[in-house]
Amino acid sequence: MKKLLIISSCFFCITAYAQIGVSIYNTKAMGIGFPVNKRFFGEFKAYSNMYLTNMRMEIDVCINIKKTDALNIYAGLGAIAVPVAEEFKKVTVPLGLQVSPFENFRNFSFIMEIAPEIYEDVYLRTLWGVRYNFLK
Repeated sequence: MKKLLIISSCFFCITAYAQIGVSIYNTKAMGIGFPVNKRFFGEFKAYSNMYLTNMRMEIDVCINIKKTDALNIYAGLGAIAVPVAEEFKKVTVPLGLQVSPFENFRNFSFIMEIAPEIYEDVYLRTLWGVRYNFLK
């Protein structure tokens, strides 16, 4: 599982062409997002404040449903794993809203996301946070 996560991360980094975004979430998670093209983007999230052997990591591939300068509505598919323990945990289906309310500062945005986590049961997770996109 570790090798798959590392290879997938390298693949997305090689095909990314423009900007990287850094996100901080209310669930003690940090994300690094990268565009694949104008329609698709990926995000890697790591959840903190836990032992490294139990640290959850998530990789999502999302599609922009509606995107303007101030608003982005997206949906995607992802996987949650604990790489150190080599455990696959869940599949996730994020649906999110990214709002950039400041006209002169579009690199900064607020994020709201709801994502069912599916494995043996369904857990409905909500996230909110802030994102900053570099090199726009």
